[in-house]
This record gives sequence, structure tokens and C-alpha cells, in this order.
Amino acid sequence: RREVREGNAAGAAEATQFEPAVERAERNAAIEAALGELPADQPEVVVMRLWGGLTFGQIGEALGVPLATAASRYRYALQRLEADLSEEEVGRE
Repeated sequence: RREVREGNAAGAAEATQFEPAVERAERNAAIEAALGELPADQPEVVVMRLWGGLTFGQIGEALGVPLATAASRYRYALQRLEADLSEEEVGRE
């Protein structure tokens, strides 16, 4: 019995080690899918801002749009991402 109990405990410990990686992969897939659902002019602004670290002025210059347009695209994109991703979380429960 002891060997079975210790074996079960070891299996549970291994499973919990991989859960964060699986959750992270699922979250990244959900974010990528949600980015794909945005209007064409919004994902690039999000990527440039969050992963590129660019300012709205730099984004506007790169895209040939005013700073305020870059900022509003970013704001609308974040609002939609938040709504889409929170709906997905509710759907999983």
C-alpha cells in the first residue's frame, strides 16, 4: 500500500509541474486567436506596443497615422481582447 500511495504522490507532483506550462500555452493560443479576430488595423498596434515596446508616436510614424489614431486603435483592441478573452474564460468553467 505504501508503494502505491508514494507512487500516486509522485505522479501528482509531476502533473503539477507541467500545469503552468500547459496553462501558459493555452493562454498564448487564446491570445493569438483573439488577436486574429481583431479588425486588420488593430493587431499590429498591439504587437508594436506590447512586444515591440514602441510609443504611440513611434507606432503612428511607422504606420503613417497620427499618434491619436495609434492610441485609439490600441485602446479599442485592448477592450475587444479583454471581452473576448473573458468570454473564453467563462466558457471553460
